[in-house]
Amino acid sequence: MSRGETEARLREVVVAAVRRVPGVAFPASGIGGLLRGGRRPVGEGSSGRGPSGRGSSGGVRVSALPGGGFAIRVAIAVHGGHRALEVTRAVRRAVTAAVGDEFPGGPLGVTVTVTSVG
Repeated sequence: MSRGETEARLREVVVAAVRRVPGVAFPASGIGGLLRGGRRPVGEGSSGRGPSGRGSSGGVRVSALPGGGFAIRVAIAVHGGHRALEVTRAVRRAVTAAVGDEFPGGPLGVTVTVTSVG
């Protein structure tokens, strides 16, 4: 599997994991998504390219780490009535577990950012 194919598969795995976390309202796919309201389900309606030209899927960005492994950044909005900290921790655990199941043994960095609550 090429690096691009691996990154695409990682994004799919991450999107699926994020979708299952209670309290996640929608992805925040950059400033354009925020200005448009960005209220799409995770991974839908994305061009597949992030603002920097790197691959992304909704609010998910994946980049290779020097020496192997991947850095994964997830930006989400949280439904009102849910604690942002708890949702963030749940997303990080879900992503780490899902990626570990699919790609065991590789170094992994997962960052989750909440861009709005409501």
